Amino acid sequence: MAIFFHAVMNASGELWKTIPEYSAEPASLAEALARNTHVYLVGAIALWVAAVAAVLVYGTRNLSRRPRQVLADTTGKTQPRAR
Repeated sequence: MAIFFHAVMNASGELWKTIPEYSAEPASLAEALARNTHVYLVGAIALWVAAVAAVLVYGTRNLSRRPRQVLADTTGKTQPRAR
């Protein structure tokens, strides 16, 4: 997800310049910093929304690092189930 988001931000960086609000040169350093902050803030908000959506869709249990089931032993030996 992070790699995809990074690729989208790199690809869309030039697209921001086509929007009239962002295409003009900034009048001052403060204005330039405000624009950069706005762009990164929008990206961060989009990433947080995507992360929250993933947690809501898959649930925290499914996003855990622990496996949900233990795989069978592949050595060929079987254990008797009942004695």
